[in-house]
Amino acid sequence: MEKINIYFVVTHPIQYFVPVYQRLSKERQVNCEVFFFSDETVSGGVDKQFGVKFVWDIPLLEGYRYTFIKNRSWKPSIFKGFWGLFNPGIILKLWKLPRGMVVINGWHFSSYIMSFLFASMFGHRVAIYCDAPVYKEINRTGLKNTIRRFMLTRVLFKHMVDKCLYIGTQSRKFYDFNKVEEAKLVFTPFAIDNDRFREGLKRFDRRVERSKLNINEEDFVVLFTGKFISVKRPMDLIKAFENLKVEKKYLVLVGEGELKESLQAYIAGQGIDHVHFTGFINQNELPKYYGIADVLVLCSETETWGLSVNEAMAWIADRNQ
Repeated sequence: MEKINIYFVVTHPIQYFVPVYQRLSKERQVNCEVFFFSDETVSGGVDKQFGVKFVWDIPLLEGYRYTFIKNRSWKPSIFKGFWGLFNPGIILKLWKLPRGMVVINGWHFSSYIMSFLFASMFGHRVAIYCDAPVYKEINRTGLKNTIRRFMLTRVLFKHMVDKCLYIGTQSRKFYDFNKVEEAKLVFTPFAIDNDRFREGLKRFDRRVERSKLNINEEDFVVLFTGKFISVKRPMDLIKAFENLKVEKKYLVLVGEGELKESLQAYIAGQGIDHVHFTGFINQNELPKYYGIADVLVLCSETETWGLSVNEAMAWIADRNQ
């Protein structure tokens, strides 16, 4: 049987996407290759929203074929907007590749636009895979956004994309809003590496890890994991916890972000007890916090797909075995 060629075009190695590349690379009928425009998450740096410098503690470049395309931007960074990634080398790569499906993770950088244009021109099938939600589109106004929607609806989605991989309800509605025909839509939800996460859960003892935080076994533990930014609404959770009518309660906040100091100031000002900030927690240590929790709260303003729910589901599945 002839192999299916699948090529991913991505800004940088993303910890949640790597397991997909690794899994596909094990399939006999699939030839998988990934093209990255930046190595910022591998070399280490300060995450703009976490506000801390770190390197992921899991291998991001093992188990699949990949190539880093030279970024020739005059302001190189995944955080510098449309021209932060300018990688013309992708054109030659797309020309030389055997024809296949090119999966592009968005349109927000110049290199993505190049990839759409030349992948289509060179005879590849093209899919877009991103988590754009519809709620942001509804309130967009002005000439700039009118032009943007025209380019998405009349050019990109209509003439350059064969499949739109939507990840949830908000994502599906985004494509409906932009008049993408039904035949192009494919449900492709985000996922985590369940096996690695469950193995991580087995390394930690719930009772021992609770005791390290001075949490008793009978305490009711509420967990938040994410960035302390406005869209994640961590203050809403703290106020809800403050009013929670449970005697033995504990709130564990896993993450970092620009709102941390204001959250801590509110907690101190209100005299709220039993709230613990863990700071940034890397992937190998993350499962233990799910292991000590009784409930996970996802209180974001909106989530196209909340991967913390996937992690909680992996914990539930492991606990029920």
